[in-house]
Amino acid sequence: MVIEFTGGKIPPVDFKKLNNHLTGLKNGEYSIEVKRYYKNRTIPQNKLLWDIYNQVSKETGYETEEIHAMVGQKFLMDHTKKIPFVKSTTKLTTVEFSEFIAKMVRFFTVECGFVVYMPEDYQQ
Repeated sequence: MVIEFTGGKIPPVDFKKLNNHLTGLKNGEYSIEVKRYYKNRTIPQNKLLWDIYNQVSKETGYETEEIHAMVGQKFLMDHTKKIPFVKSTTKLTTVEFSEFIAKMVRFFTVECGFVVYMPEDYQQ
């Protein structure tokens, strides 16, 4: 069950839902975690990502999925667990996703010498 609230106070209507949910649980030990909510990547951000992949694909001949895997390994490796893994772009917050795109664009333009066009470039 997820309850969204701001300002540190749970609205009375949601508190009632929480109480009903908790009383319906089987006997056992439970924990409640409160953490800050961050919005995941947006649809326009994802569209931009695949647009960049398409541009790089045309320059290199690599498939977009190959590029996706390569930049994931380069920029999204998570070494906090026993076995490192590539974080999924679907799990990135909007801020993390923006940072990922910026790193990727910088890599393709500086390291690879490609011109990566952004949406604002098309409007000029």
